[in-house]
Amino acid sequence: MLPVYQNQGKVAIKKDLTNIVKLSQALGDPHKEYKTIHVGGTNGKGTVSHMLASVLQESGLKVGLYTSPHYIDFRERIKINGDYISEEQVVSFIKKMKELISEIRPSFFEMTVAMAFEYFRSEGVDYAVIEVGLGGRLDSTNIISPEISVITNIGLDHMDMLGHSISLIALEKAGIIKTNIPVIIGEYDKESAPVFLKKALNSNSSINFASEEWSAENSCEKTIIRNKDMHQFVFSDRSRGPFFLKNVSTVLSTITHNTLNINKKHIINGINVFIKNTNYKGRWQWLSRDKNILLDSGHNEHALSKTLNHLNHLNYPKIHFVLGFVKDKDVEKLIKLLPSDGQYYFAKPSIFRGAKVSSYQQSMITRGLQFNSYLSVSSALEAAKRSRDKADLIFVGGSSFVVGEILEKIKR
Repeated sequence: MLPVYQNQGKVAIKKDLTNIVKLSQALGDPHKEYKTIHVGGTNGKGTVSHMLASVLQESGLKVGLYTSPHYIDFRERIKINGDYISEEQVVSFIKKMKELISEIRPSFFEMTVAMAFEYFRSEGVDYAVIEVGLGGRLDSTNIISPEISVITNIGLDHMDMLGHSISLIALEKAGIIKTNIPVIIGEYDKESAPVFLKKALNSNSSINFASEEWSAENSCEKTIIRNKDMHQFVFSDRSRGPFFLKNVSTVLSTITHNTLNINKKHIINGINVFIKNTNYKGRWQWLSRDKNILLDSGHNEHALSKTLNHLNHLNYPKIHFVLGFVKDKDVEKLIKLLPSDGQYYFAKPSIFRGAKVSSYQQSMITRGLQFNSYLSVSSALEAAKRSRDKADLIFVGGSSFVVGEILEKIKR
């Protein structure tokens, strides 16, 4: 069994690029045979990756997309034009690489990255959008030389591995900035910006901050995003999540500063239908409009605070929160964000890293919040369904594993 970060945490992380280089060299460095876009950051990198892939796809290109983690099926990580890699191709790759895998014992992530790179070559993609797994500098995806690098934002997450300050985390994320390759930073932040500017200068790389280039107007029917040159894009409303505007601005800067000549229609269509085009799931996903059940896998302080603020503006009579966390998150900080008027249903995600409700329930009692604990995420959701009034919202989140368990149940 290969070490899997999703299940085991940081003990599964290999802190150098040795294994991925060996795997890639054995395959003939497949990632060098097509163009790539590299996307990192703390929050939003998965969504930005899916949006970019969709825009490229709308323009008529054959597009590979590598993201992580997966929610139900491992094959979610490796897609071409929205279609998963086949089970046969997964098995074939493992058989082909069996001896080398036994010899070097790569992590699950390292093996998956190599599989994606080889699959994209074998299928003849024009472009591949590659999402960073963790950090940037030592992430297995960082052997590519992309057409453009993207860093969405910096937040305090995975601090035990990346550093305990915004500037230290930014330094790790900045590791994907490469010599003479342009970089887009999604959000300007006074702590992280100097780190990115210095790295870009030393790398002779042009750098642009999407948040400084684009502004937005919102209404119930549409979203208008325009830059200082008054170029504007209008997007239809689809009950977007709290990060939609920032993610779209990052995508627009990436497209406009790349050498691709993609017309406006393809950009707008690509963003409007990116969920369908890329088989996107787990992030701001409505299970049913009639049943008012919303899933979101934001799991750190920055993501959850923005999500809760956005939920507050949706004007539901009451929100029922089905939540679970993992041990290596600062659960106490997350609990402090929870609104006092919610009803809470807690459960431990069914993985080794899952945090037991008993480990944080005293914080809930101290804050005077209304909550119950359950043996499983699915039983917590069923309890929320029984308790809520028809007009109430049920929000499911706290961890990608919580969201994954619900999606798995629905699939069955």
